[in-house]
Order: sequence, then C-alpha cells, then structure tokens
Amino acid sequence: MKLHATFLTLWAGQALSALGSSMLSFALGVWVYQRSGSVTQFGLVVFCAMLPPVVLSPFAGVLVDRWRRKRVMVACDAGAGLCGLALLILLARQGLEMPQVYALTLLGATFASFHQPAYAASVALLVLDGEARGRANGMVQLGLAGAFVAGPLLAGVLLAATGLRAILLVDCASFTIAAVSLALLRFPELDRRGSGSRTPFMQELREGLVHIRDTAGLRWLLLLVAACNFSIGFVQVLFTPMVLTVSTEAVLGVLVSVGGAGMVVGGLATSTWGVPTQPMRGVWGGLAIGGLCMVLGGLRASVWLWGGAVFCYFICIPLINASLQSIWQDRVPSALQGRVFAVRNTVAFGSLPAAYLASPWLATHFFEPWMAADGALAPAMGHWFGAGPGRGMALMFVLIGLVLMALAGAVAGSRRLAAVGRLSTAAASPIGGAP
Repeated sequence: MKLHATFLTLWAGQALSALGSSMLSFALGVWVYQRSGSVTQFGLVVFCAMLPPVVLSPFAGVLVDRWRRKRVMVACDAGAGLCGLALLILLARQGLEMPQVYALTLLGATFASFHQPAYAASVALLVLDGEARGRANGMVQLGLAGAFVAGPLLAGVLLAATGLRAILLVDCASFTIAAVSLALLRFPELDRRGSGSRTPFMQELREGLVHIRDTAGLRWLLLLVAACNFSIGFVQVLFTPMVLTVSTEAVLGVLVSVGGAGMVVGGLATSTWGVPTQPMRGVWGGLAIGGLCMVLGGLRASVWLWGGAVFCYFICIPLINASLQSIWQDRVPSALQGRVFAVRNTVAFGSLPAAYLASPWLATHFFEPWMAADGALAPAMGHWFGAGPGRGMALMFVLIGLVLMALAGAVAGSRRLAAVGRLSTAAASPIGGAP
C-alpha cells in the first residue's frame, strides 16, 4: 500500500530538521569538550537536552491531544530554529559561554517535548492501515538514520572549515523549511465536535497513566524501554570522550557516520518490509545483537573494531524502534495517543538523565583509574581489554552490553510481552476536523 503524500511531505520536512539538529548536536558536543576538556561538562549538556522531556512530557501530551497537532509541530519547529539563531548571535558577539549553552539546550529540548508526541500521534492519523503504518514508522527511523549519517560528516567538514557559525546557520534554515512546509499542508485532525464539555486537565493527565496501567502488557513494555534506556544512556555520553582520548574528532565523525549508515540500512529494510507480524521478536532480537556489538566494541581500542560494532549495533535500532512504535500505536486509541505517548516518554526517558550524570562520574572516579596502567583492575582485566586512557569506559561498554543481552533473553521468554506484541487487525479510529 502506498503512503499518503501528506505523510511523505511531513516526513521530508522533519527529516531535514533532524539533519540540522544532528549537525548541531555533533558540533556543539565537540565544541564543549574541546573548550572545557571536561567529560562532566559534556555530560551536563546531554543532561540538559534530556531533562525537559522527562519533566514536561505528561503535560505536553495532554495539550497535544487538546490542540491541533499540526500547529504544535509548526510552533515547535519555529521555536527550535530561534534557539539556533540565539546561539548564532551569542557566538558572533563572542558571548557564548557554558551557561548560555545549557539554557538554550534546555529551551530547545522543551520544544522537542511537545513536538515528539505530536509527530508520533500524527503518523497514526495519517496512516490508518496497520501494514503501511509499520512502513511509515520505518521511514521515520530512516529519516533519523539519514541525519545520523550526513550530520556528523557535514558538521565535521564545516567545523574544520568555518567553525560553529556555519552549522548554526544550517540548523536555523532546516527548521525554517520544516515549519513552512508543514504550515502549507492540509492536515487531518481529531474530530472533537462530539466531545462536549472539556475534561479537567488533571483528569486528562491521569487518563494516560490509567490506559497504560489497565492495558495488558503495556506497563511491562514501558518498564522494558526504561531499563534499556538507562543502560544505553551510560554509553551514549561516554562514546565521544572514549574515542577522543585515543583518536581525533575526524575519526569520531567517521564513526558516528558509520553508525548512521547502519541506521540507514536498518531503516531502509524496515520501511520496505515493515516490522515482524509479532513485533516483539524484532525488539528482543535487536536488543540481543546490539548488546553483543557493545561487548565486542569494548574489547580493544581499535577504530576498525569500533566501526564494525557501531555499524551492526545501529542496524538494529530502526527495527527495535519501529516495532515498539507499532505496538503502542496499535494499543492506544488516536484520541489518547498524545498523552499516552508523553507519559511513555517521561517514564522511558526519565532514566536517561540519571545515567548521563552517573556515567561520567563513574568513569572519572572509578573505571578510568581502575583501568589505568597502574590501576587496581589493570593486572586482572588488562589482558582482555588493555590498560590506559579510555579503557575504563570501554569496560563499561562491555558490562552494559551484557545487561542488554540479559534483557533480550528475559523479553524472549516473557508471555506478557509476547501477548502485548500481537498486533490487532482493527482499523484506526475515525478522524475529522479542519486542517
């Protein structure tokens, strides 16, 4: 089944804005780490990016279900572009300091807190057929993958040639194009004409929690995603400093792009063939392979080994994400998706800020000293992992990979999760209303 032109236009604009965000995220991370030389300050920027979705998502979800989702996305794209413009002005005036970076990162993440549930819920409105929806979710992952591939490569070239300023210009332009293209679309919205008087805000907020609690298996699925995110959060913040301790920013950009290439391959496969008929198999299979890649990538400080592990790991990400999203879209009515997805994001990503703060602290004060040439673990573990700068962080990669493989085994044997992963064949709820 062909995907609707409105969805394709929406997807193209959001993929472009994701490219601008990917470029800025890579360049800003390099700028912060090279300016400060501090893993902690680098981790604080990541923490600022993750805090608003955790705190604001439940409230954003209620408002997304009340407001027109198209308008929410247009406003969020425009707001994110203005954050990039503010960074550009401060940089041009030689006034860009870490407090400004933290504040604007928080503001940009606030817009993302509203944009993400609106975008995810809009896919269900635009693509009603279950099989086509799996492909659409694959295309969403493909857009993110393309941004991961092209973003670091373009950012690396521009950063070396012109510095951070040109990347900020590209980021502003990408969000502007996304907002304008979306504003011109005729967009389906929920039909609220028969809803009567408006339900109190806090009651609507509770409805998202109640639906997750009362729908068989969803709460277990939510706990699974939270556990995986907490594990992955440990290594996300450590990858950049681990590579830069033994290599260059150019190599880092290549490795990130290799990971993006893996996501492109996985996204192409998922957008072409969709998700498995029992999507939970895609989840636990992807987790098992991804955990194994982390273990292998931590064994040696080898760019070739890192590249292979990163490529294979990121192949699995679109399959995992599209499978999970298809389950949530199938189990949640369209009228509830904004608030349910926002509650899901809060619980699932609530574990990430703790991981982002704990991982650099553990690496700096424990694992790196333990795996130094004269460290406490070097005599016993150095034979397997090597000793010296970056090897403590590599040991953390191995441990987290083992945790993910254990989670995959638990999911594969869980009857509750297998039951919630069986998609229904019922059509989506009717939609209506003005664009």
